[in-house]
Amino acid sequence: MFVRWKRQLLRKSVKWEGMTPDYGLYAVLIESYLKQGKPSQRFIKHLGSISENEIRVPLFRRQFWEGVEDALANLELLPEEKSKIHARLSEKVKPPAG
Repeated sequence: MFVRWKRQLLRKSVKWEGMTPDYGLYAVLIESYLKQGKPSQRFIKHLGSISENEIRVPLFRRQFWEGVEDALANLELLPEEKSKIHARLSEKVKPPAG
């Protein structure tokens, strides 16, 4: 399993002229497997989303991580898998302090 990040322009951010566009970041959990001998991937779970402008705000980062923990709680993961997922997510969204 691995984390895939998707980046999408948020419509609300381009409503007014002169605004800097904002992008949403979406983290999803993907599983690789073989289908008829060929590599394939399947979507497992949406882990969380946050806009690039919100990443700097501790409140939004905390909400992102609370959502991630809720999503992971429903999956049967080994501790090392969960650690790898956390590490990958932390590369883009730092966990809240404390």
